[in-house]
Amino acid sequence: MQGMETLSQYLNGKRKGEFARAVGISPAYLSQILGGMRSPSLSLMRRFYAASGGEVDLNSWATKRSATVKGGGGKRSAQGCTPKDSVV
Repeated sequence: MQGMETLSQYLNGKRKGEFARAVGISPAYLSQILGGMRSPSLSLMRRFYAASGGEVDLNSWATKRSATVKGGGGKRSAQGCTPKDSVV
């Protein structure tokens, strides 16, 4: 692993449908996420991270106005998050 990537970077040249099924979502839903029409939940972001072998950067999905999402055991939603901002 050379460095953290966005989901789009990670999936470039890979079979998106297979990846979508591996994380438990439809290819159409993954397409909406990649197109910026939908935002993944924190749980789904974690599945992206696990399925990519740690190559997809979770921080690429959070907005500056979102709450801290690292650590802890409570569930938090990442709805409304957009790519390219960082989780603090």
